[in-house]
Order: sequence, then structure tokens, then C-alpha cells
Amino acid sequence: MNRNRLRAAIAMKGLTMGAFLERAKIAPASFSRKMREENAVEFTRAEIERIKDLLELSNEEMCEIFFDEKVS
Repeated sequence: MNRNRLRAAIAMKGLTMGAFLERAKIAPASFSRKMREENAVEFTRAEIERIKDLLELSNEEMCEIFFDEKVS
């Protein structure tokens, strides 16, 4: 997962972290666990879809943020 790209996408939308988490329906503690470098919990498919819609990400952008490898 590319944590910096996710943070940048949130900032590019002009959202505060609190507003982003509220709209994405993710608890702050849960988001914190998912953003850890080590022993991170993965985002669920539903969370990824909500984030994709909220940040208006393309499929390519979504894959670049949430998936380490490109699948062809």
C-alpha cells in the first residue's frame, strides 16, 4: 500500500483527516491501524470502494494506492 499517495489524495481533495474519515465511514483508530508500516491491517473491499468514490480515484489510481503489484 502506498500510504503517502493516499494522504496526498486526501489533501488534494481539500479534506481534513476528520472529514475524510467521517465521509469514508472509517473509525480513526481503525484507520490508524491500517496506515501502520508494520503489522498493518488491510482495508476491506467496501472501504476501498468508499475511498475510491469519495476521492474520485480512477481504477489505476486506486490500484497504485492500495495494491503493491500491477496485475495484468
